[in-house]
Amino acid sequence: MEGVGGAGRTAAAAQDPTGAGRVLRDDPYPELSSMQDTMADDTIHCTRCGQDAPALPKAPFRNDLGARIHAEICGGCWQEWLQHQTLLINHYGLDPRDAKARKFLYEQIEQVLLKGEDGKEVDLSQQGTIQW
Repeated sequence: MEGVGGAGRTAAAAQDPTGAGRVLRDDPYPELSSMQDTMADDTIHCTRCGQDAPALPKAPFRNDLGARIHAEICGGCWQEWLQHQTLLINHYGLDPRDAKARKFLYEQIEQVLLKGEDGKEVDLSQQGTIQW
């Protein structure tokens, strides 16, 4: 039986390339490391803010709109949109499961994120009176 640090452990390890004598272990999660490397390398020119910035890790929706957002909108602008979307949902009492509410939100995404237009403002005079 081998003790701690015996020959059986060196099969999964490699010597430190710097020569410092440390033993490096194989990456236990290589798929995460490669995903992080890919994410760090994916930079887009955001159509909303005009900056070169990291892309979203994946498309937010499984449709053409999601693919366009992934290709054209940076993470910072997407986070701003999520805050505005939450405001709209709460103000107008939207249920994202409802087809009319989703249509309204998709139209807002199209206007605000992809076309750079002003989105639907929250009209406080209408609070509590909007029905879907």
